[in-house]
Amino acid sequence: MAVLLSRVKEVKEVELTGEELAVDFLRQVKEILDKNNVEFWLDCGTLLGAVRDGKFISWDCKDIDLGAWDDSISENVKANVFKAFCKAGFNVIYSPIYIGIIRGEIAIDFTFYHLDIDKAVRSYSPPKNLIGKLLGFLSIALSHHYCNGIGFTHGQPFIKRLAKISLIKISRILPSTLSKRLAEILLAVNKRVGLKKALWVIPSTYFQQLKTITFYEMTFKVPAKAEDYLAYRYGKDWRIPKKGWVTIRDDGTVIKPSE
Repeated sequence: MAVLLSRVKEVKEVELTGEELAVDFLRQVKEILDKNNVEFWLDCGTLLGAVRDGKFISWDCKDIDLGAWDDSISENVKANVFKAFCKAGFNVIYSPIYIGIIRGEIAIDFTFYHLDIDKAVRSYSPPKNLIGKLLGFLSIALSHHYCNGIGFTHGQPFIKRLAKISLIKISRILPSTLSKRLAEILLAVNKRVGLKKALWVIPSTYFQQLKTITFYEMTFKVPAKAEDYLAYRYGKDWRIPKKGWVTIRDDGTVIKPSE
């Protein structure tokens, strides 16, 4: 019976559109967060689609963004949420600044913002070269927690998939103190040679006052001044769709040291 139900579910998912799969995935993640009394809000491109279009942006429905205050969620609750996502069968990446929840080709990036006086801050350090990508993956594999897989593998070369799987398996058998120390060393080196240094810096008032909206027949928290926040992040012309958006270049919240 269990096998039959699983096959029925697989057939059903094949028939769903990308948008429908994203909605179903978001609903399941929301249920887990609500059950654990985690306050969160729609963020970034997901918020933009919800406010501007009333739905996911068509080319962005595989990348869902949620935000929360880091100090509002205890480490125990984060651990419980991580376990619940794992039990639900999702691929999960658990780090100090976010939880990545993945199902198929759809990812939910659940970001934890740190309050710094009157700013909401999150580190943002994309790779600037091949070294940055390699060292970044190595440090993440050693320092993050994983379950049910390693995230996206569709369409990736066999060697790349094998390398990912092998590194994560190795990190799991190393003593935690050693893994942590190696990850710190790799990250320190990478910051010097392979990463673009930046931060997301946002006036904290945008996230301190929230309101509720309906999105795909579900209720979600969003910034009370959502339109002002979107203008701050995406520019005064935020209502105009921009398919070629690049965060490190175009996002108004990204602050680089040179600035």
